[in-house]
Amino acid sequence: MMKENKNKKIKLDHNNNNNNNTKKNKYKDIDYFIKKTKSDDRDKILIGLEALFDIIVLTDECDPIKNIILSGLVPKFIEFLYLKDKKIQFETCRILNKIVLSGQSCLESDTVHALVSLLDSGDPDLFNKATKCLTSISKNKISQDLVLDSGATTKVLQLFSIDQENHRLSFIKNISCLFFSICRYHIPSFKTIEDFFPFIHYVFLNVTDEMIYLNVCKVLSRAISEFPEETVSMFFKYDLFGKIIELLYYKDNLEIQNWSLNVVGSLICTEGVGFIKILSFRGLLPHLLRLLSSEKKKTSAWIIRNIAIEPCTQQLLFDHGIVEKLISMLDSEKKLLNDILYPIYYCLRDPDIVNQMVELGIVKLLCSLLSTLFYDNDRDILVLKALLLILNVNDLSSNNTSIVLEVFMEAQFLHHLNNFVGKNQNHLTSKEISKVEKLICYFDVYSNEISQLYHLKEHYYNKWDLI
Repeated sequence: MMKENKNKKIKLDHNNNNNNNTKKNKYKDIDYFIKKTKSDDRDKILIGLEALFDIIVLTDECDPIKNIILSGLVPKFIEFLYLKDKKIQFETCRILNKIVLSGQSCLESDTVHALVSLLDSGDPDLFNKATKCLTSISKNKISQDLVLDSGATTKVLQLFSIDQENHRLSFIKNISCLFFSICRYHIPSFKTIEDFFPFIHYVFLNVTDEMIYLNVCKVLSRAISEFPEETVSMFFKYDLFGKIIELLYYKDNLEIQNWSLNVVGSLICTEGVGFIKILSFRGLLPHLLRLLSSEKKKTSAWIIRNIAIEPCTQQLLFDHGIVEKLISMLDSEKKLLNDILYPIYYCLRDPDIVNQMVELGIVKLLCSLLSTLFYDNDRDILVLKALLLILNVNDLSSNNTSIVLEVFMEAQFLHHLNNFVGKNQNHLTSKEISKVEKLICYFDVYSNEISQLYHLKEHYYNKWDLI
């Protein structure tokens, strides 16, 4: 009988390689092997399973899988999974995986439970194949909950923890794929992935595989999005910060770099994360500086903005050249102005670096923005507040006040402010009007220039009282 299997496989391969088999002959072969698979004879069952898998792989169309499903073999496959025959179980898993990936059948819970039972087989090939099949099933949103409810993830991680050092890379890869699949749409509860973190810790210390890294980063990104506080606590518990920073530079794999960047950004945005620990790792701030000159500049500016909120970080941003880079982008990155202005504004709240930013030309650039851009309430308020910050800080030191006022005048500040008020007179909010009033108060010594603003009062009726 095994000889028949060999001959039949040779016939299939020969027909495929020479492209001489018509669809009619292929379907004839399928019917023949379906009949063998339904037999009670072990050798015939193996011949049928192996041949059916070959036909599926060697045929581009999905018709062979459709024939297998319509023949009623799927319930038979489930029976095979419970047999104490590892060869039949292995071949059955291979076919079931192909059926699931074809999208032609949404397997029921009894299939999932049968696959989970194989995780106790003690055979590395078998539980590896079963894990791969469960991963394919969980890619379907409807079937995802079936896999979660079956306890498959707990069982897989238990297997992994028993003998970590001797597991094959393929099994570790399949675990990462399984967890990515079940987190693809949503994570029902943090408990679902809590036990995944020791696995991540092991991977970061002992594995260098791009697919595994990518899957882990995707799971972490989803976890932080849905369970920020719990996920951050796991980062501290398993000390995962350093490796995530390293992945920002991972070889030439842009996908891993981008997903790790999403993780870092989400970590920094999480309230109470204590992200000074993240900043302490060498490489993050230089990487963000580099990204400001790349297609990821918007993401980088977003992360920098969230870093700059904390007063203790603003000097760090200046020392690493990030503030200088942001200032230089004000004139060239019109589409990213809001993203750039926020971190600049936050850094201006540090009195120790304000005058250094003035030396970099921040006043002239902010002033010109008032004249040249169309009305945007959030952005313009930000520009006005930034200018006020510069003046307020220097007002505390009389030695610097006159110098800074001169800088403002050289930047034609009053001219730009006049244009801003005139252009946006029908849109200004009371908050903006208040900021303009405060700005003008600093320039009493330039009364002639200020007078051009006073005549605009008539446009505001009772909204604005400059005097």
